[in-house]
Amino acid sequence: MPKDPKNAALGAAAKKIAKPAIKKIKVPNPRVRRLDPNKKQIDATVTPSDGVTMKTGPELRKDAEDIHKAYEKQYGERASQGLTVATIQDKNGNLYYVMNRNTTSKDARDLADSLGYKRLMGPGTSTPDANHAERIALNIHDLRTQAIKDGKIGEEPYRSLPEPPMNISPSRKPCDDAATPPANAQNCRAETQKTNGLVNLVGWP
Repeated sequence: MPKDPKNAALGAAAKKIAKPAIKKIKVPNPRVRRLDPNKKQIDATVTPSDGVTMKTGPELRKDAEDIHKAYEKQYGERASQGLTVATIQDKNGNLYYVMNRNTTSKDARDLADSLGYKRLMGPGTSTPDANHAERIALNIHDLRTQAIKDGKIGEEPYRSLPEPPMNISPSRKPCDDAATPPANAQNCRAETQKTNGLVNLVGWP
């Protein structure tokens, strides 16, 4: 069976990214959700496009926590240990979410869909050294950045990826936010800060 040309293109682009190593990504076409324009939910971290109302950091965090809880409700607390959901809103108001394990549940999918979120996933978005939900969001940003350098941003699936600047908020305390991070820390907060405002971790102090 011939390889999917999209996956082949992604694999070629991913090889150029040193850290993290991303080989491929399966990304569904996003769905734009226009929030209620009567609600004042502007978040100054991202400059919204005309006519687009942005969710605040606390709202993105609550959505991530609710999707996480929906998974836990279906499979139990033990099954959700180590799971993190991160919600994403890009400059155009598009809503996405990622989960840090190759898992999901009907309840989590249904809730995310009802909230207007589209899941970004694929085996190449997560590696052993970059598998936290916030890190996966950064991996996807890295892939989009590489596509721009390669002149492929107008092709699918690259053009369906979140457009920066974007806000992300995890369902748990941001990874490695500890007085003494583990030796294998992924430094998600520090890594987002290195993007110079293109990826912003919000909803957590």
